[in-house]
Amino acid sequence: MLTDGTTVLLRAPRRDDLEQMLRFANRLVREKRKNASLGILMDKRFSRKEEEKFLTGVLAGIRRNDVVNVTAEVNGKIVGNTDLRRQRHNDVLHLGRLGIIVLKEYRRKGLGTLLMETALERAESLGIKLVTLEVYASNEAALGLYTSMGFREFGRLPGGIRQGTSKIDLVYMFRQA
Repeated sequence: MLTDGTTVLLRAPRRDDLEQMLRFANRLVREKRKNASLGILMDKRFSRKEEEKFLTGVLAGIRRNDVVNVTAEVNGKIVGNTDLRRQRHNDVLHLGRLGIIVLKEYRRKGLGTLLMETALERAESLGIKLVTLEVYASNEAALGLYTSMGFREFGRLPGGIRQGTSKIDLVYMFRQA
């Protein structure tokens, strides 16, 4: 349950989520156009074929235990997602990289925390002991969430994000299980 009382279902994605996931992704592209500093990297609309390829890859990764993907659903609508991917080589199988995204009207209501807790718990059960992420330095809400979840900054790439003539540092963070 979110802090505003909204009931949310956290679950693994399914093949029949394709249309909902396409709407979700393209809505995020529209959000980025309105506020580029949110940290949304997607900058072009996705086709059904592109989203189907992405979803097929996610589902295959889940079956191989290389991907942890948690979808947040409210009233049958996808409103958030987190994706944690294991590194592929033997020496780094304990490493994972996390990404998370939540629709604007569901931010700052505890959904990010729920998504991350669920993904991190599942990742740890798969032997992923060290998780990294990247975040725009301008995204103070995300930085606060990640810090509250035990992530620590380990580096910055000055001007790692370029939006027109603006440059934003890219912050690298990690969390050890």
